[in-house]
Formats: sequence, C-alpha cells, structure tokens
Amino acid sequence: MTNNITYEQVEEYRKEVNGPLQRLLQDLETYLAAGRDNRDSPIPIYLTRWRVKSVNSIYIKTKRKKYESLDDITDYAGFRILCLFERDLIETTKYLASYLKREIDKMMEVKLFNWEEKGESKNIGNEIEAAIKHIFPDTEIEHVNQEESGYKSIHFLVYMVYHNQKYPIEIQVRTLFQDVWGELGHALVYKQGNVHPHIQKSFYLLSRDIQTNDLLMNHLRSISDKEKCVEIFSNRHTGPYKVFGYEDRVLPAIFKNEGKCKYIYSTYMSQVNSPRKEQELDTWIENAKNLYKEITTSIRKEGNENADEVWKEKYWINAEAGFLAFMKGDHDEAIKFYEKALNVERPRDEIQFYAPNFRIGEIYFIKGEIEKALVFFDQAENILQKQEEQSPGKERSINAYRGHVKMANVYWQLGREYVDRALGEIQEAEKIYRMNKTYFDEGDNRSLVNNLCWYYLEKYIFTKEKTPKDEEQKNQVEDAYIKAETKYKDLEKTLKDPETGANAFDTAMWFCLMSYYKTGELDFLKKAKEYCEVGRDKKIYSTNKILSLYVYRNHIQEIMSAN
Repeated sequence: MTNNITYEQVEEYRKEVNGPLQRLLQDLETYLAAGRDNRDSPIPIYLTRWRVKSVNSIYIKTKRKKYESLDDITDYAGFRILCLFERDLIETTKYLASYLKREIDKMMEVKLFNWEEKGESKNIGNEIEAAIKHIFPDTEIEHVNQEESGYKSIHFLVYMVYHNQKYPIEIQVRTLFQDVWGELGHALVYKQGNVHPHIQKSFYLLSRDIQTNDLLMNHLRSISDKEKCVEIFSNRHTGPYKVFGYEDRVLPAIFKNEGKCKYIYSTYMSQVNSPRKEQELDTWIENAKNLYKEITTSIRKEGNENADEVWKEKYWINAEAGFLAFMKGDHDEAIKFYEKALNVERPRDEIQFYAPNFRIGEIYFIKGEIEKALVFFDQAENILQKQEEQSPGKERSINAYRGHVKMANVYWQLGREYVDRALGEIQEAEKIYRMNKTYFDEGDNRSLVNNLCWYYLEKYIFTKEKTPKDEEQKNQVEDAYIKAETKYKDLEKTLKDPETGANAFDTAMWFCLMSYYKTGELDFLKKAKEYCEVGRDKKIYSTNKILSLYVYRNHIQEIMSAN
C-alpha cells in the first residue's frame, strides 16, 4: 500500500499533540528536578532534556518507516535523563520508575541496550533490571545488543494521560559518556543514508573505548566515594573546635562574684579546656555535664533577678547546653540549644552573639550542608570583626584568632580552589597573633607556624598544577614557593621542641618532597624521609585526627616510594 501521509497532515497532527506533550514532559522534568535538588538524599541526575519532534523530522520518518497512520508513531515526545556514572543509573531508574507507576496509563515496553557484558557493568545492569521489575513485576524487559552502536541505554515507552487522552512518550536513561557517543552515532552512522563500511567498523571499535572509559569512571567514582566516606566519618566524629571564652559583657555576674557558683564555674571551664582524649571522652563529657548541672542549679537558687543579668544567665545556660550536646555528637539537639541562645531576649538589640553562629556553622559543615555552614560562619565572622573594631580585648582577640584558624581549615577541606580563602584566613590569624602575643602560649605559636607553612605550600602546589603558560603565571608559581620556603624555615626551628606534634613534621616532610620534585636535589628527599621517621612517634594535635592520619599516611606513602 502506498504511503499517503502528507506534510500538511503532519503539521496539523503535530499542532494538536504539541501542547499536551509539552505539559507532560514539563511535569516529569519538575519531578526529576525535585529529586536532584533534594538536600537530604539527592538523586544523582546530572542533566535532563526533552523535545517534541519537529514537523520535518516526523514527516521524514513517515517516509523512512512507511507508517500508514500518524497514530503509529510512538516517539513524538522524547525525554532523556543523564547521569555521570553508571552506578548512578540504578538510583535514578528507581526514582523514575516510582513516578511512572503513579502517572502512566500503560508501560508499553522497556529495553536495556548493551547491558549483557561481564563484570561490574553486568552487575549494574542486573540491579537496574531488578529495580524495574520490583515496581513493574508484569513488564517484560527486552535486552538488545547492538554491536554497531555499542552504547548502553535504558529505554521506556509509556503512555501518559492528559485530559483523558493518552500520549506516547519515550524516556531514555544513560550516562553522559554514552549520550555523547549515541549522538555521534546518529550523526555519523544512522542519519547519513549509506555509510562506508570502514566508518561503521571504526565506530564499532571506538565504541569499545567508550565502554572502557565508563568502567574507568566507575572505578574512579569508587575511589572518590571511599575517600569521601573517610572525610564524612572523620568530620562526624569531630567535636567543637577549641573553646570560645565569654567576654565580660556577656558573662553573668554570678560567675564573677565570690561564692560557690564562681568556684564551680571556674572548675567547669578548666574541665572543658582540658585535653579531650578519645579513649576517655565519655568520662570527660560526664564530668562536664555534672558541673554544668551544678551551675544551673546554683543559678536558679542564687541568680540575679536584674533583667540585665537574667538574659546573660539564659544565654550561658543554652550556649553551654549546645556545646555539651555538640561534644556528645547530638548535632540536632546542639543546634536547638544554640538557636535558643541566639534568640535570648536582651535589653539592647545591638548585643550580638558570634559563638552560637560559629558553632551552628561547624555542625552544618559536619553534616555536609556547606552553603548553610558558610552562611553561619559569615555571620559569626562579621559580628566578631565589628566587635573587635569597637572594643578589642583578650577573650575577643583569642576567639577571633581561633575562628580564623578554623575557617582556614574549613576552606582547605572544600578543595584547593579555595586555597586563597584558606590562606587569607590564616593570614588574619597571624595578624591577631602578632598584635597580641602576650595572649597566646608557645603551643599557639607552633600551631600557627605549621599552619602558615602548610597553606603557603598548598598555594604553591595548586598554582603549579594549573600549568602556567606565560611568564607572569610562572612568576606566581615561583613567588608561592618562595613564601612557602620562608615559612618552612620558621617551621624548622619549632621541630626541635619536644612538644611539637606529628602535624608539623608532616608539613615539613611534604615541603621537602615538593622541593625535591622542583629541584631534583636528593638532600630534600633524604630530609623528607628523616621527618617521616621522627614524626611517627609524635602526637597528633588535631580535633579531626582521622582526617589528619589519612593525609599523613598518604604523604608517607608518596615520600617512601619516591626515588
């Protein structure tokens, strides 16, 4: 029978279905975007795109496929979901299938293209099939092996309903690699009519490289996930950084006046400022909690009824309850107490609190909610900076110093592209230290010298890795190295102190290795290995010891294998 579908018929039909199809595709896009943007458990979707076929495309297809009716065409609407890694396809397919179960009129077909390989890809394909079968147990899943294309994909053909009318939609799920390859295949092989056999054969051979690249990406993802697990685990078991002292303006009078409460408060502060040894942490927290209870009981009995004292007492009670909950690892409870501390009614609105903001920032950072963390850190830093300018003092200077040191570490953990921010924070800490040396002890000096060398060294490494192209960029690399070298010379002096920890030796040996790579001088490598030997018996001074150990181990591995 002769095909008699005209261009005008295609135009009219396309005009009729375009609106409903666009609405159905937009609804699906909204659902997928909500899953991708879910803060608590985001669906690993990298990109989505959709289209309704153009009139020209539909018309040509009727000629190529010899359709008798426009109703026979099932791919007017196409939706594509892209993930970065093959393993992400499992969770994404589950999420998509849950939506389809609720929204579609009928599942017409499911096809898995080129998933019958051996190894990890085969396992992933099996998990994808099981996920679909779990939600659509009666649906037959067809396995299609197309050697001429080689790319993997998951295809759904469904009928969705809009205003009681059924419309076919084709949905494809694949990785970004596979999508690029599929597009190249259509451009090179499938849409150009007769194709030279050498092109077809070469395309097939190249498709095997795409499979290898996807497997390599799976492997790299696995390594990255393991590293992230170490980081998440170590952060989760990190308590609050240092102790923020209370300035005179917010410290309740009951802690300053002679009496029982002042004594208990002094004992409590000695307790929370004492070293937190992991093996004795439960005892440490219990002792602090008991003293805290004594103080709160004493406040209720002896507290001042003056309004200017009541808010200070309430602030202290909530802030310290937050601190103890934070120490225990009860992060949500800690946030509640810190928020109560921030919202304590006080006679003057200009009295702002930086410590609770900073602690909430720490907790959100531990929870992996980086944007929220940075918002609270910024609030704390702005408040502290303003107060420092208006009325500097010992407690405030020490707190500001500690805040900058912590923020340098926060930015460093976010990645080397934040190295300038990290360096800026530690430079601010250095300024405060230089201006107020009498407020700090020798331990603070050792820590600062180590941090300065470390962040300048990170700056050098990051600048060098960006592959300088012109003279100016090369000078920036050299300048970064010179600054790191200057700080290393200061660090060397502290290494003679028996109290110097393993962290400083780690920085020193890493600088020496980078210097060896830069100059080729074996003396640097020899010194790096010597620092490895000496540093292994030293104590790690860090609130995040697991992460410090992880970095330390990787450095030793690279140094000892260098030649």
